[in-house]
Amino acid sequence: MDFGSIFFNIGAFLLLIAVVVIVHEFGHYMAARACGVAVEVFSFGMGPRLFGKKAYGTDWRVSLLPMGGYVRMEQETPTEDASSKPLSPTSFQAKPRWQRLIIVLAGPGINFVLAFAMLLPIYWRGIEQPEAFYREAVTRGVMVDDKLSDLVVSGDIIRSINGKTVRNWKDVMYETAIAGATETPILALVLERGDRMLTATFDGNGGKTRIRLLPLYTGTVVLGTSFTEAWRQAWREMGEAITMQLDSLKRIVTGSIPAKSVDGPVGIATVSGQILRESRTEGWVPFLRWIAFISVILGLMNLIFPIPMLDGGLAVLLIGQMIVRKDLSARATHVLGVISFMLIVLLTIMIIGNDIIKRL
Repeated sequence: MDFGSIFFNIGAFLLLIAVVVIVHEFGHYMAARACGVAVEVFSFGMGPRLFGKKAYGTDWRVSLLPMGGYVRMEQETPTEDASSKPLSPTSFQAKPRWQRLIIVLAGPGINFVLAFAMLLPIYWRGIEQPEAFYREAVTRGVMVDDKLSDLVVSGDIIRSINGKTVRNWKDVMYETAIAGATETPILALVLERGDRMLTATFDGNGGKTRIRLLPLYTGTVVLGTSFTEAWRQAWREMGEAITMQLDSLKRIVTGSIPAKSVDGPVGIATVSGQILRESRTEGWVPFLRWIAFISVILGLMNLIFPIPMLDGGLAVLLIGQMIVRKDLSARATHVLGVISFMLIVLLTIMIIGNDIIKRL
């Protein structure tokens, strides 16, 4: 076991999480302050306070478990005696529902802003990308273990993999990764060869056989260089990250790929370490793009998971309260909070446990 590599991966993971989490919570903080809400705690990490400093009426702290963070605002949840005791004008509950909604959405929102702010200058200065990502998915062959298959010839255009349409080699890499995540990896290709449509199927033999699709185009192209092109490419990369994540979730829910294939903190730490090592020779662009990708995913997952403790669940509750013009009772809010906390703890244990088991 290479402990040096493990500690390097942990350091890369902490750097990644520190950036995306602190920015996320700072979005909530700035929106709260703009709406006149007092913020009692700004924490990177969860659990007991390790160290920090009190300033501007807020306890800025680092907590024991670096698995997220939070801001705690004055009277975030309703209390049983709210009717008999007047609310503080700087409390969260005293603000109109639309302001509370803005505060809730500001965290995920600023994650998207962070990603765009990182990607825009990267593309503006110009970035080399594989040519195959932006041309038709033309292959020069398929390697089965160490042998070139005779089912596919150079110049064949891959039109679909396992029933999913592919447009370029980026789609090819995504679909082969999805297929590889299944217990019985099979690649069923639909190929265009001249004026004919052909099929070719490759069995991964339960993961024992290595199948590699080889692109015909192996050169690179430079993207960006102008502000307008950089703007477009930054939005495109963010859109692709969102589309890919939503598609992956859909396939997990429908059973197309097993939930255990999802990487958690251990997997993310491993990838973070690999990319940070590359940055030693290739510059910081790969790691900055990785931060931008994770920032987009963090913002998206906070919005779409219907758990009341997460931003998306809170937003749904607030919108519902705006429609019926009535807040949830203190008891209902407490029950939802307890259930949400238990779900998050259970989900975290399952993801980390699965992460560890996959690497044993």
